[in-house]
Amino acid sequence: MLGAGEMLIAEGQLLDDLIFVVEGALCVTTAGAPINALGVGDVVGEMSFVEKLVPTAAITATEPSRVLCVPRARILDAFSSDTGFAARSYRALAVFLSDRLRRATGQWAPELQEDEMRAHRLLVAAERFVRLLDLPERQRG
Repeated sequence: MLGAGEMLIAEGQLLDDLIFVVEGALCVTTAGAPINALGVGDVVGEMSFVEKLVPTAAITATEPSRVLCVPRARILDAFSSDTGFAARSYRALAVFLSDRLRRATGQWAPELQEDEMRAHRLLVAAERFVRLLDLPERQRG
């Protein structure tokens, strides 16, 4: 478990995992200013995963939280052996990033997705992801 106030990701420090929020709430900050809130079902570290760059924001738990960390190396190994899985995963990340951008710019259409359904689908996807990679669940905290 991450305790309230505990940092999950430090701005500018290498990130080696793709992370799924399983319980709790997180705050994204840049230069100390909050820019986004994350909750159950959200993916963390997806920009660093896709771009292969260090995070440009810090992420801290705002309440006791649990996350599922999937190592980048295991994901890339699975992608190299199953291109269909790789294509589906990158598409899911693209849809997730698009959704996050639409919400941030106020262009989100509530009729497209309800928060609970979105969170549930992402958690199911995370569990499936871990099973496909044949990983033991590695939780942070």
